[in-house]
Amino acid sequence: MRLFKALTPLILLCCALAACGGPDKPAWLVNDPEGYDTKSYVFARGAGDSQLEAEKQARLFILQQIAPAYFASQEPFVLLAEKNITTLDYWKDEKEGQHHVIATLDRREAVVPLWKAVQELEEGVDFALDQAQEEPSRAEQMQRLELASELQRARSVLAERIKVVQPDASIDAGAALLAEIEHRMSALLRGMTFNVEVQGDTEGVTRGGLVRTMAGRGLELAPAFDRDLLVQAQVELDQSPGRMEASALLKAFDDQGRLLESFDLSVQETEAVSTEMILESLGRTAADRLIVLLQRGGEGDIK
Repeated sequence: MRLFKALTPLILLCCALAACGGPDKPAWLVNDPEGYDTKSYVFARGAGDSQLEAEKQARLFILQQIAPAYFASQEPFVLLAEKNITTLDYWKDEKEGQHHVIATLDRREAVVPLWKAVQELEEGVDFALDQAQEEPSRAEQMQRLELASELQRARSVLAERIKVVQPDASIDAGAALLAEIEHRMSALLRGMTFNVEVQGDTEGVTRGGLVRTMAGRGLELAPAFDRDLLVQAQVELDQSPGRMEASALLKAFDDQGRLLESFDLSVQETEAVSTEMILESLGRTAADRLIVLLQRGGEGDIK
């Protein structure tokens, strides 16, 4: 998981970019000024008590057109400002005593930090997918695939921002790879099994115990009546526009391995939910149904 920690700032950057939408367009932005090549360059106006202060403000305003204010203070963007942003024009308002500058940045240079972030995310996706291939455990494979999915989504956000800053940039949003990752996740879950155990004594005394549901990486606890019980589930995942659904056929056995009951379950969540979360939701639902089973002493239909 060191890889994930190293890439977390990039994912946060992408979340911020997605939240803020398109580039900032406040009053201080020079919108299509006469004689300026706005297709190839980014421009901004800055003002301050000195030329230096005005230049600092103009640089910040340019960077905020590339990334949100917080990330404009991070090292790649600071270096970009120091090396590539230049002062195009300067004047002083003698009446107000304010210094004014217009700064400019080549759009191809503006996207360099974003391209670098895209490259790092691509390397992270490739690494996570390679790790998923090598993992023998389905749960571990799912962890790697979910990481790859999150990194690929972050890359897609950065790709869209690059197109905003440099409209003629040639970059693929990566939808095909994301679809392939999601397909692998669905295939991995199809037919997956997990166990649900009840902690308790063998006599079925109703003193209030714990139902422990395990689904993927998830672990949930719910109150239940004490009784040894094992539940096996065949899980299938279905994804369609707007939602994700997990369904399972569960079979509950007593401590002697005798079948007590079988029942079907399904849960639905929004499309944005992770596979881990939907499996946890399925596990919680299974726990609720098991409590009913235990209350009935393992008899009767629970459908």
